[in-house]
Amino acid sequence: MSALEISPLTGVAGLRVEGELDLATAPLLMEALVDLGSERDVHLDLALLTFLDSSGLHAIVALARSFDGNRSVVLVNPSTAVRRILEITGIDKHPAVEIRQGGAEPVAA
Repeated sequence: MSALEISPLTGVAGLRVEGELDLATAPLLMEALVDLGSERDVHLDLALLTFLDSSGLHAIVALARSFDGNRSVVLVNPSTAVRRILEITGIDKHPAVEIRQGGAEPVAA
C-alpha cells in the first residue's frame, strides 16, 4: 500500500491528497494530475497531507508552470507544517499558486 492516497474532489477540478507526498509517491500525483486534464484551476486539498518533501514540491511547481497564465493551482487547507514548507520554499509566492483555508478566499501570504 502506498503512503499516499489520492481521490477526486466533487464540485471542482481537483484532488484530495492524503498521507506523504515524497520521492516515492510524487509520480502518483503527477499521473493523477495528467488523468485529471482540467481546463480550469486545479484544486489540491492538502488537509490530510502529513509530509511534503522536495519531490512533492516539484510536482506542485511543475503543474503550476504548465499553466498558460489563465489558471492556478489552488492548495486548499494545508496544515500548519505543510504551509510553513510552502512559505520557506517560496511556492506561496508563485503567480500560478494560491493557498486557501476552508476553500474560500485566498489566504494572504
